[in-house]
Amino acid sequence: MGDQVALTEAELNVLKRIERLPFSRFHWKLLLMGGLGYTFDAMDGAMIAFILPAVTSLWGLTNQQTGLLGCLGLFSPAPSATWRDAGL
Repeated sequence: MGDQVALTEAELNVLKRIERLPFSRFHWKLLLMGGLGYTFDAMDGAMIAFILPAVTSLWGLTNQQTGLLGCLGLFSPAPSATWRDAGL
């Protein structure tokens, strides 16, 4: 935090201009979209956390099986995302 970076005059002018800009409709939309994305992303983990106890008792799962089911639900999208990005 103690490292200070000297800014050029052009960089200072850009920063001053950004500070003068009003908070517009675009910014509200951006804030809303980011908030909704964060909310729906967090909902995955919350749904698993709320549903797992009921599923555990209904299916008679052990602690290890419940843990595996919870992990698979959260980590199963990773391989498909990796393969898709790799073009496989």
